[in-house]
Amino acid sequence: MDSVLVAKLVAIAASLCLFTLGFYMLKWMAERKKHSDYVLACPKCGSVEISSTFLSPESSMFNINNFMPGRYRCKSCRYDGMFPEVKIEELEGFREEIKSNAVRKSKTKKTKK
Repeated sequence: MDSVLVAKLVAIAASLCLFTLGFYMLKWMAERKKHSDYVLACPKCGSVEISSTFLSPESSMFNINNFMPGRYRCKSCRYDGMFPEVKIEELEGFREEIKSNAVRKSKTKKTKK
């Protein structure tokens, strides 16, 4: 066999192995979170309606950020990025903190004008 062909086949096999490993890691992480006291919460609006951007139908082959596990998108406000894990019992307090920070930011913007 031609050495270039062998190199391409090895690269394809390695890519498939990494893809499969990543898929099973995400599946394991999702299963672990089902039995957890924590939820992912949007840092912008406080929603827990979150979806992963990892290989989503909206992801672009030309945007490498969409292929990084751990990146999520809020279904409510469409915020895209990293999301903190919040204890279920502390979720309402987290939402109140977001609202108070938003009010504080809007007041500082008005005073700057």
